Amino acid sequence: MAILRGDGRAFCAGADFAAVAAVDGEALGDATESFAGFVSMERSTPVIAAVHGYALAGGLELALACAVVIAAGMQLGLPEVTRGLVAAAGGAIRLPRLIPERRGLELAEAIAANAPAAVRESLRLVRATRGLPETQAWEHSASAWRSVAQTADAREGAAAFLERRAPRWSGA
Repeated sequence: MAILRGDGRAFCAGADFAAVAAVDGEALGDATESFAGFVSMERSTPVIAAVHGYALAGGLELALACAVVIAAGMQLGLPEVTRGLVAAAGGAIRLPRLIPERRGLELAEAIAANAPAAVRESLRLVRATRGLPETQAWEHSASAWRSVAQTADAREGAAAFLERRAPRWSGA
């Protein structure tokens, strides 16, 4: 058994947006390369996620990849679409298997404020992977990542985050 935990105020807030902004999407890899070398790999040892504080984007995807999640005082989210990206490291595959789909998809106004391609690919990914074994679902996840990673909106999302401003989506 192993325990995965964050150090400090958060479990994990996901990718470093300075790195995202500095390179094109392909340089970041894709879902088949496994975020943090962990989310899609098969394990024979159970891993427990000790989640505290923020578990956002890749952080939540790390927790969802664990066999057990023990949580206290946490804030969870998959905010990738707010930055023009897709939750391709397991979030769009695993979270819908744990919560009712309508609960996660009913906030139309909040969803519509995000990058159009990222929203479209996220919705497609959730629907395409419903009921599939994870091994097949990862192929869809990698395709969704490739579709959005090199868009202008993905670069804009990272830049807006770093500049602490609202993103200006172009739809490209």
